[in-house]
Amino acid sequence: MSKLMTTVIGGLVAYGGFTVVTNSSSMNKLINMATSMLKNKYELKELDADEFKKIILKKILPFYTKIYNIKNFGTYSVLTLNIGIINVITFNINSFCKDLPQLTFDFIFMLNKRMLIFEIYDLVINKEDEKYKNFLKEIEEIRGKPSNLKEINRTKTWHYDYISGVINKSGNVMNDSQLLSIFKEIMEAYFKFAEKASELNDDDIKKKMKFYEEFTDNLVKRGGMAIDNFRKGIGEKKTHEYLSKVFYGHSGYKK
Repeated sequence: MSKLMTTVIGGLVAYGGFTVVTNSSSMNKLINMATSMLKNKYELKELDADEFKKIILKKILPFYTKIYNIKNFGTYSVLTLNIGIINVITFNINSFCKDLPQLTFDFIFMLNKRMLIFEIYDLVINKEDEKYKNFLKEIEEIRGKPSNLKEINRTKTWHYDYISGVINKSGNVMNDSQLLSIFKEIMEAYFKFAEKASELNDDDIKKKMKFYEEFTDNLVKRGGMAIDNFRKGIGEKKTHEYLSKVFYGHSGYKK
């Protein structure tokens, strides 16, 4: 093997090793930030995800899920995939006790690339509430702030019928701090909205649970890129159980 080839291969291996360490570090920092921000506001209790703690898809992709009960509020789940040069985190925040939307964050770390896909799901009872509209305006302001991050153009699918706000950005490893900053701004806007949001009575909580049941049913039946992998890997019945018991946590939720 030529000296040049040896040097090139050595450089690629070193770069790959550096990327793995950097991506894992950024991923852990983000998870710690999200969990700490919620703990500073609410009482969190980790629940047992049981058989869904680890799900292997396509025989080689290990997905890990943690689910937390947020006292008198709802649930918070963290889904992670870490296979070295590719790391994925999905945060899901649901409120069943207040009239708040569902928040979903996807962070993708792939080699030097970064992606943030944030969606607000319109699972609320009063969509005309001024406090809710103001929250959506704040999210749009965050999305429109000048930066060197690129907009991700995504094809709209059926689930966009539920979506009332998005922030889709891409960058590279040098943009990690900007992505963390966007995440922090979204969460702070959400906390501010949550403090003013209406408390739900028992009947309204039941209505909200029905919204989640309908959405989960649609997600399993109609699918999507991520859910299709789960359906193929563990079947429709188990996918439905995973979503309702763990990822969204509306099935069997207790204050």
